[in-house]
Amino acid sequence: MADIRLRKTRLQDDLDLLEQSFENRFSKAKKSMLGSVQPVEFIKKRPLQVFSAALILGLAISITRRNKKNKSEGGGSISRSPAFTGILYDEMKRIAARRAASYMSEWVDQKISSGKN
Repeated sequence: MADIRLRKTRLQDDLDLLEQSFENRFSKAKKSMLGSVQPVEFIKKRPLQVFSAALILGLAISITRRNKKNKSEGGGSISRSPAFTGILYDEMKRIAARRAASYMSEWVDQKISSGKN
């Protein structure tokens, strides 16, 4: 049983290292792509245009996904592996959910500890 726990902790540590590495590479790529562009300032200056562009982009993505689903459902029994972007999107959602749960538990711990003092 101790061997299983040790293996579990090692796997968890490896997973944490991989996530950290992924986050570091993502932040480096983001910095290199954005360069001197500061999206927060752009959004503050033009909130209505940014909102409308995001809305249009979201609608366009949902329409294209709906069209792809309709084509794949009527196309027969050809099975495809998930696209890279789908896998990346799922991984980003998983990391974001894990990070949100971690922040939430830290926040609850702080509230509990401040309430005891």
